[in-house]
Amino acid sequence: MRILVVNNYSMKQFLSLSDAGVCPAHHCWGVDELRNSPGIKLRFALFKIPSICKKLHIRRFYYYYLQLLFAFKAIGCDCIYAAASPLIDFMGYLKYIGFLDKKLIMVVHHPRNFSLKRQRYNRIIFICKEAYNQAINDYPDFKNSFIYQEWGPDLNFYGNKRANIKNVSFVSNGITNRDNYSLVEAIKGTSFHTGILCNQQSVPPNYDEKYKNIELVFNKGTMMNGQIMSYKDMISFVSKYSICVIPTGAEQVSLCGLTSFCDAIALGMPVILSDTTRIYVDVNIEKFVSYYRASDINDLRRVMSKFAQAENLEELSKASRKYAESHDYKKFAQTIKTVILEE
Repeated sequence: MRILVVNNYSMKQFLSLSDAGVCPAHHCWGVDELRNSPGIKLRFALFKIPSICKKLHIRRFYYYYLQLLFAFKAIGCDCIYAAASPLIDFMGYLKYIGFLDKKLIMVVHHPRNFSLKRQRYNRIIFICKEAYNQAINDYPDFKNSFIYQEWGPDLNFYGNKRANIKNVSFVSNGITNRDNYSLVEAIKGTSFHTGILCNQQSVPPNYDEKYKNIELVFNKGTMMNGQIMSYKDMISFVSKYSICVIPTGAEQVSLCGLTSFCDAIALGMPVILSDTTRIYVDVNIEKFVSYYRASDINDLRRVMSKFAQAENLEELSKASRKYAESHDYKKFAQTIKTVILEE
């Protein structure tokens, strides 16, 4: 079976990085499981639009050029697998009008990030509960082709590394769409020791060096090839703290912070989530997670104070790690393999 794998970063490179232990395997989106299956041959296609196309306002034209290129690359393949939508929506349209007779498998990350009005796919895997529920509501006739499968951490990568829960402290390690401004405001006037890993986009404008309880690490970006900050260095930074905070603003509409969440639960960290991350956890069952109202500084401070005063931090840490074990990346990878190989 020949499979064309399409992604918005080099899957071939990440397979090598994962094999070398540089980054966790969950960034391979199940392709590692496919690669190790007998009778499977993989081809790779990279969905990347050059910045010059954006500057010249021809991004949309290049987008369709890539779609046509993928259609040609798929010649001789039995299946096309996209680890993110909408990287193969043109192929979905070709399948809809009867010009393509190949199995199409796609992973949907964000709510309302695809359409079935003029596109067809064999299977769609959702990693966001809200996106899954919206899809069933919008396209009830296709619900049998929908699968909700949570994306979890590659626990082998983290080994025995655990968060430092001896002293209460907080950390925000994400660099995409992070509301670190609200985090700094929530920390002001408290003794909460807090680490913030950020880039130019997410650096809090209200940070001041006089805040001695805030450790700010400025980084151009957390790279997984070790050129700027290696993944293991990032994990070492995060594991110095006991509680992970994933702050996103009230305007956030797409899934955000899931990678940071996977890192946190793999390290056994309780997690504070903005209610706009689109990360779904049943807090009535999983007590190691708490949500706060996005951009509400007082509510964030309230939740942080609740964790700071918790006497069962070690139990919450164990619950977090147990949740990671029950949502291991291997389950996601096996789901991808099953839906691609099924008749």
